[in-house]
Formats: sequence, structure tokens, C-alpha cells
Amino acid sequence: MFVDVHLARVKQAFAAQFTADRDGHIYRRGQRGPGIRVTAAERDRFVETFERGVIRLAWSMVLAATLLLGALALFSIELPWPLSGHEEAVATLLLIASFMLAWWWIRNAPMRALERRATIDQGLPVANYRRAMLVAMPWSIPVIAALFQVALIVRVAVFEPDPFGRQQWSYYAVAAVGLTGMAVIAWFKWRASR
Repeated sequence: MFVDVHLARVKQAFAAQFTADRDGHIYRRGQRGPGIRVTAAERDRFVETFERGVIRLAWSMVLAATLLLGALALFSIELPWPLSGHEEAVATLLLIASFMLAWWWIRNAPMRALERRATIDQGLPVANYRRAMLVAMPWSIPVIAALFQVALIVRVAVFEPDPFGRQQWSYYAVAAVGLTGMAVIAWFKWRASR
């Protein structure tokens, strides 16, 4: 259920880049870029292609993670020095980088298709866009992100043999920065919503 809700929000955020206009729609990359006129049929095609692409991306990442991490465990693959002993971290970074690249490609498909089309304006002011995004962002995003940071602290403090060891302080620092960031975002969202 959580995945369905999140996918619905991702699809809704993509579709929000297209606003209805008298003759069709106006596409704004990231909801703030220069406006480009598109027909209703073009908008529908972009949205359908994005929705199919997101589902394919999600399943391909699950399959890639299973195969890659499974191969590491099954075949005891070791990387050469200086990466030796960090195979899972390298595999995770490769998966994240692949996901981000594929996500960027899928999300920016309309911009690539419309790059030669004339724009109708210079885009929305950054301050207006930021305020609208903060108001539209659900409270669950900073709350869940903060809970992940707390879970990281609990994991290190409770489940590590030496919770105050030299290496563990980096986990505490990352969690502290994450909690601070979420508090700042929550404060800005509260101010923007007033």
C-alpha cells in the first residue's frame, strides 16, 4: 500500500508539470521552467510513457539489486585494492547511480522531445516555486526521513558492539545532519503554509 501511494504521488508530480491552457496544456520542466505549449494528446502520451517507465524502472532495480547482491554473496566476488572489502557498498552505489540516471532520463523525456519548440515565457520565479512546493509537500516526507535518521542512531547505539567507537561517530554525524535538515525543511514548510 505504501508503494502504491508513493507511486501515485510520483505520477501526480510528473503530471503537474502540465497545466491546462485554453488550447491544450503548458509544460514546465520541474513545474517552474519556461512554458512550452503542448496538445492534450501530447500531454497524455508523455504521462502514459512516464507511468510505464516508472513501473519498469522499479522492477528493473529490484531485479538488478537481487542479481548483483546475490552474485556478490554467491560467488564471493572481491574487488581489487583499495575497494577490497567494500563490495556491497560499491554495488549499492552502482545501483543508486544507475537508478538516478534512469530516473533523470525518464523524467526529462518531455524536455528532450520539446527542446526545439518555442517557449512562451521565462518560467516561474524561484521564490514562488519554492513556496508552492513546500505547501504541496506532504508532512510525511520530513517525518519519515527524520524517523530513518533516528533508526540509524538506534541501530548504531544498540546493535553495534562498540557504539561509541571511532567509526560509529560518522553514523551519528550523518544522522544529526539529516535530522537538522528535516527540521529546517519542516520549519520552512510550516512558514510557507501559514
